[in-house]
Amino acid sequence: PRGRGARYDHAGGGAAMNALEIVIIDDDEGDRKLVRRLLSKSGLAHQIHEARGAHDLRPASEAVDAVFLDYLLPGADGLALLGELRQRWPRAAIILMTGQGDEEIAKSAILLGAADYIAKSSLNQDAVARMLKRGIEAARLKWRLDEQRRELSTFSEVLVHDFKAPIRAADYLAARAEEAMEADDPEGARESLSMLRRSVRQMAELVDSLAAHIRLDRDQQPTTIEAGDIVKRALAA
Repeated sequence: PRGRGARYDHAGGGAAMNALEIVIIDDDEGDRKLVRRLLSKSGLAHQIHEARGAHDLRPASEAVDAVFLDYLLPGADGLALLGELRQRWPRAAIILMTGQGDEEIAKSAILLGAADYIAKSSLNQDAVARMLKRGIEAARLKWRLDEQRRELSTFSEVLVHDFKAPIRAADYLAARAEEAMEADDPEGARESLSMLRRSVRQMAELVDSLAAHIRLDRDQQPTTIEAGDIVKRALAA
């Protein structure tokens, strides 16, 4: 079934031509029919995938936007399935439905990552449209924040690794220069100091690169680096 209207834009406004991908997981045909009917009145274009339970869940598009999940399912409950669904569709807003309202279930659902919770007796056209719009926007925002955290974690690991190499080299070269001076070897000391300055310049370049990377408000221009310079840096490390 496909509702009328344009797809809700996850970025926060506007419309897109694609329909929302919505999954309904409920073993009660009457309840699934109710959700389908309310979705058709929501004014949002949508494509529906249905399942009676986790075992009956057929592959759907990876770009699922929302999941209406029944709390009581054959052989399991919706809370147990929440984690699996969040891993399968990390961008989706999962809306947990129960036959009767229960504050403890509601709190558990939100803590486990559900975007919203509603008793089936409270389902209506306005509630469905509201939960979809707010839930999808919140789920998309959370997914983007999680992606940024992962990227930041990877970036920090690379940065720490790249800084350790010239620091180790500087420590080693400083000790070698000291040994050369104690041994009255000015030529050896000059060589070590020259290499030490090179390591210091490398650290300064890393700091400049970091500063340029975090200036998101400025245009970044690509630079050309000679392959020989990269090899020299690697050998010096």
